[in-house]
Amino acid sequence: MPGSYTVSLTASKGDQTDTRTQPDAIIALPPRLQADFSAFPLKGPVPLKVTFTDLSTGSPWEWNWNITQNVTHTNASILHDQNPVITFTDPGVYSVWLSVSNIYGTSEVFKRQYITVTNPFYRSPDLGIFIQTGKKGYITTDSCIQFVVSDAPATIGINGGYRELPKGATVLIEAQRDQSGEIYMDKGQLLKFSFPDMAVYVNGDLIAIGSIESIYIPHLTDFRTALTYYLPPASAYTKVNVNGFDVLGDLETAWIRVDNLGMDAGGNLRLTSTDNTTYLSGAANKTVHDWVVQ
Repeated sequence: MPGSYTVSLTASKGDQTDTRTQPDAIIALPPRLQADFSAFPLKGPVPLKVTFTDLSTGSPWEWNWNITQNVTHTNASILHDQNPVITFTDPGVYSVWLSVSNIYGTSEVFKRQYITVTNPFYRSPDLGIFIQTGKKGYITTDSCIQFVVSDAPATIGINGGYRELPKGATVLIEAQRDQSGEIYMDKGQLLKFSFPDMAVYVNGDLIAIGSIESIYIPHLTDFRTALTYYLPPASAYTKVNVNGFDVLGDLETAWIRVDNLGMDAGGNLRLTSTDNTTYLSGAANKTVHDWVVQ
């Protein structure tokens, strides 16, 4: 226990005894209380489930968490669990404040703009897109798709692991960086979504980050897209059709971006992006297209 301790030593020999007493010989200080915490993940689309882990030292007895979208502690969500799990349903940038206490005192830590919650899905005009070129393109960071698994068995292979996706599960797949790869959807079936650095969420829980080697979704509903595919200018013949009309002809120096890339009315989408080839067809759902000629 913290406090000031007096120490006495008594030495004896035969009938001789001597005692020496030293007041305040030992001073035991209370443990230093220092608030700290971590959270994972720190960024993602709604609904984002974040697990907070208390890292405080000094044996706190009480925890007070404030989570807010502004820099003050007012109008905040207040929790008292040591390691709360919070599902963010509103997009925004959140600051987190933690106060810990015990019988000896209180310590606080404030992490400004700590959690970023995005809403990547936007409504856009429906356009039928067809692109064929020798240029290499990529989907951009934070591009994602979301859907509900409506038939079983559904599976995904990521980072050498294998997981079954239960019927009724909401699945969100998000790009962690700009990257090339392949997508193949046929009549509402998702048969390929092959990219090297993706995050996969199931019912709001982050289950894995890494390379998707395989995927099979026999039927899906509530498909939503925020995939952005980008083609930088390069010296290669490029054919771009929008709703059946040739919009770029043989222009070779066009920047091409396709936002909210999704299935056409028949549930089809095909994207192949390699070092010297881009082929895209069947894109129509919530899709827009623009370009700038350099």
